[in-house]
Amino acid sequence: EHVAARAGIRYGSDPKHDVRMRRIADHARAVTFCIADGALPGNEGRGYVVRKILRRAIRDGYDLGIRTPFLHELVAIVGQVMGDEYPEVREHAAQCRSAIKAEEESFVSVYRQGMARLEQFLADQPPPPRGAPLPGSGEFAFQLHDTYGFPVDITRAVMAERGYVFDALGFEAAMEAQRKRARAAMATVDAVFAESAAAVLRQAGVPVSRFVGYERLVEPSEVLALIDADNRRTEVATAGQKIRIVLASTPFYAQSGGQVGDRGTIATETGRAEIGNTVGLEGYVLHQATIVEGEIRVGQACEARVDEEARRATERNHTATHLLHAALKRVLGSHVSQAGSEVAPERLRFDYTHGEKLTEEQILRIEDEVNQVVIRALPTEPVEMPLEQARKSGFIAMFGEKYGDVVRTLSVGDYSRELCGGTHVANSGNIGLFRIVSDAAISAGTRRIEAVTGMAALRLAQRDRSTIAQIAAQVKAQAGDVVARVAALLEENKQLRRALEKATAADLDKLSAEMRAAAAKVGAAHVAVFQPASPMTMKEVQDLLGRVRQALAPFAGAVLAVSGDEVLVGAAVSPELTARVAAGDLVKAATAVLGGGGGGRPEMAQGKGKDKSKTAQAAAAIESALRRALS
Repeated sequence: EHVAARAGIRYGSDPKHDVRMRRIADHARAVTFCIADGALPGNEGRGYVVRKILRRAIRDGYDLGIRTPFLHELVAIVGQVMGDEYPEVREHAAQCRSAIKAEEESFVSVYRQGMARLEQFLADQPPPPRGAPLPGSGEFAFQLHDTYGFPVDITRAVMAERGYVFDALGFEAAMEAQRKRARAAMATVDAVFAESAAAVLRQAGVPVSRFVGYERLVEPSEVLALIDADNRRTEVATAGQKIRIVLASTPFYAQSGGQVGDRGTIATETGRAEIGNTVGLEGYVLHQATIVEGEIRVGQACEARVDEEARRATERNHTATHLLHAALKRVLGSHVSQAGSEVAPERLRFDYTHGEKLTEEQILRIEDEVNQVVIRALPTEPVEMPLEQARKSGFIAMFGEKYGDVVRTLSVGDYSRELCGGTHVANSGNIGLFRIVSDAAISAGTRRIEAVTGMAALRLAQRDRSTIAQIAAQVKAQAGDVVARVAALLEENKQLRRALEKATAADLDKLSAEMRAAAAKVGAAHVAVFQPASPMTMKEVQDLLGRVRQALAPFAGAVLAVSGDEVLVGAAVSPELTARVAAGDLVKAATAVLGGGGGGRPEMAQGKGKDKSKTAQAAAAIESALRRALS
């Protein structure tokens, strides 16, 4: 009903229109669920499928006469119809709307680029016999479709309008080749999965690991299994070997929810292993280890010890990520939604939905929001509760995360309430200090903030202070006066540059007169190949050519100026002569002799050569090329 109203067409009046409307409705539901589930439009894997579905729906809308973004409007309707049973489509509605609208807006450029490529392809093809398919059109249509997202039905329609027959068999052959590649890739994935570490552990009856890392960072445990790089069980691992260790219980947090896995050590009476990362796989906690001393055997008692400094730094960054999310909503608006994160000891990364670059004022307000919560030292309260109860209590689910019936929640005082199974500081005061390092766009409608906390934030502040002190010393000013002093120096530099340009202008007048005097007539054109006696910059070469071309129309010529160990080559051709000789051709004629390269527009081009001993030969090559073209 909404699409019909948007298109100004009554549903039921035309079967072809009805099919398109139903297809749009179905695709709108599909992409809303996909994006709410964490599958954003992209160029690979599941993201590619989402993008393809979206573009099919956009094209259907185009066929219905809808020329402005409309699909994102259907997210609210999906929420109305299905939100009671699937609350995530309402919770992540802002994320879905933003992602879909960005795709709709970007499709305009896809359409234009695809049409330009299609026009060029058709212009380059000789006309085939009447009624015969245009050779290569099927493969080309598949390339446009597969690489650029340009719908094949548009290609087919444009070709029909121009009187060409589309090579449907060629397109299907290309599609089938792609399917075979996809099936082969999937078979490889299936083979790897069938023999994954989890499958090996299950077949051996190894119980899943018990995580105790919320309560403690050191745990006496037992080595249940050792898995090598080929996913094979082994009974012993020796010094230098890389191995994955499974313990009965572990304090190591397995990488999940954006938080990186813990590192640390596992030691037995016969050996010690350093843990570089910890990952989870179907309930198993796999400690990615390097044996650094002796050997470790299955069945041995061990001590598992998490790197406390790295864990505490990670916890500071993780809790700060929750505060950052809340601060973004307060400063920018409720439309902001989390679109991914990574929390490590060194820094945090937070992806969020927002269409504009943050201003300096907004960055300062966000930092102030977070640091005010830090100063208040609000307690963090992790509580397990049923998922439905957590939703009703106002806890925010993290975008793209999967949750069971019982979830772990985290409250930071009265400021932030989110579902999270990660590890966190005891109160917000432990974060110490929060600073945003960067804010950048990563895709249409999605941005990424990187930030630091604790000692990393302090080190950044100290580095900035040191940098300002060094600048102040260089410009001979107090730290508080650096900005004004630098502004004054920039203005002074601008004035000096203008004075220099004015001083060199007289030299260019002289060189211009010399080059005009050296010009010869070839047919109706003025031709000059000039070698100034003194060094020049490329800008000066271009300015000189511009003056001479304006004075001697029509003109074609070049300047070869020695600059250090190089020869600068510039060429200029009046527009009325470019059909006979292009400036780029003159530059290539010279650089072929000098050894180098260059290029540019037909009216103006530039390049560099390496062998200045052949400058005279290069000049002769340009002159010969000019006379051949213009005689």
